[in-house]
Amino acid sequence: MHLHLPFSESPRDEFQATDGQWHPVLRAVVFDSWLLWQHALPDDLHLRAQLTPQAEQGIRELGAAVHEAHQHFPDYKRLVDTPFRVSRWWDPTDDTGEWSSGHRLLCRVINYSAIAVEAEIKRKVRYLDLTVRSLHYIEVALPQEARHLSPINQATGVAAG
Repeated sequence: MHLHLPFSESPRDEFQATDGQWHPVLRAVVFDSWLLWQHALPDDLHLRAQLTPQAEQGIRELGAAVHEAHQHFPDYKRLVDTPFRVSRWWDPTDDTGEWSSGHRLLCRVINYSAIAVEAEIKRKVRYLDLTVRSLHYIEVALPQEARHLSPINQATGVAAG
């Protein structure tokens, strides 16, 4: 078993970004966010190896948009651990293309119903598509026409597409 980071205990603890660098899966998707790479990446290490620059950018764009909205939740500053439970994010096996871009995630936010999450996000970020899937789970997507509005693209001047 070859590990690339000195503090990794197993291959599941790390991933290789598309720039060739190795990072811990507990690293935030965007700076200071509670969304982590372990949320975005599949458990299967062979699937992780299929990460493309476009999918990595999609994950970062959606992560930045969700982070922007989440910073305005009433209890954000009191958090000591991630409140997100992500069921699905980047899925390279998806044939529809909806889940392989990194621009869609299915999650719950601890201590919030899906309807409450939807209400909080709609007040803060109008360009996310939100679909309540159950009492606790909500699907969040960054549609194609809104990707240029993503905070990550605004900060870096990168054109999305």
